[in-house]
Amino acid sequence: MFIYVTLLQDDRDGISTCLPLSIDKKRHYIGGLKLPVEKLIMKTYFGFGIAPSMFPLECGIRKSNLTVEQAKEIIGEGVTSCLNPSHKASIEVMKTRFQVEVEIPPKAPSVSLVNGDRLVVMGVAGLPRLENRHEYTTDEVNAAKFNFALFTVSE
Repeated sequence: MFIYVTLLQDDRDGISTCLPLSIDKKRHYIGGLKLPVEKLIMKTYFGFGIAPSMFPLECGIRKSNLTVEQAKEIIGEGVTSCLNPSHKASIEVMKTRFQVEVEIPPKAPSVSLVNGDRLVVMGVAGLPRLENRHEYTTDEVNAAKFNFALFTVSE
């Protein structure tokens, strides 16, 4: 997703203000004046969880629940994976149950979200910890609860 912005400079003190205009290229006028436009690129991440350390110290966070179809649509637009590759069994459930395919990084990444970034999270409740085995049973997967949510960072 892109947000188109213009930078307005105050001639008195030289400070620029980033003014969001729209999410498309059609509405870049203020008071009849066409404004110079820049594209602000936001990143979208995908993972199984969130941590306070992922977010800026001061920010707003909006959470929206997603259907599986909505989550797959966002993921299909392109995401940066923040999955932990050691969670192989959960990744396999994600692939087989929801047909979600994302890149699995070689090691668990460290994520630092900024204003405008989004994080799609697949939450899982009810899957037991895997101790002395490497996969879930069909019954365990069927009994588990899955949900998708979108977290959006703002100032």
